[in-house]
Amino acid sequence: MAKYLICKVGSEYYGVPLLKVSEITGVMPLSPVPATPAYMRGVMSLRGKPVPVVDLGRKRGYPEDTPFTRFACILIMGVEVGKQRRLVGWIVDGVTEYAEIWPDDIKETRKPAPVVGLATVKGKTVVLLDLDEALSNEDAAVLRRIFNG
Repeated sequence: MAKYLICKVGSEYYGVPLLKVSEITGVMPLSPVPATPAYMRGVMSLRGKPVPVVDLGRKRGYPEDTPFTRFACILIMGVEVGKQRRLVGWIVDGVTEYAEIWPDDIKETRKPAPVVGLATVKGKTVVLLDLDEALSNEDAAVLRRIFNG
């Protein structure tokens, strides 16, 4: 059994491994980073350390002008960048709950990474993600640039 944090982006529900989430914070002002994809929203300071922030909605194909909901938040998660584990923020429209999902309850899907499967939680279809796989080589290069100054 694995524990997932269920969050909402647009009309879809996503699940991320709970153990990879180090904290949840409200949306705050971000410092933009030039020459980055539109879904790379900027950098926040978390206890004096730079944390790049990715808009999960934009990354999953939602329009750039989609406004934040009043429940929007940033999931601070450890993500593999190169050979190091770094903190990256992911903007979502809100966190709805956490769920315990058994491996037998995860349906395989032909969708590409970062989708690892689908599960039903309280009657809702939840897309399970591995956000280590969500970042492209280009994204990893941008993140290395941010972390290395």
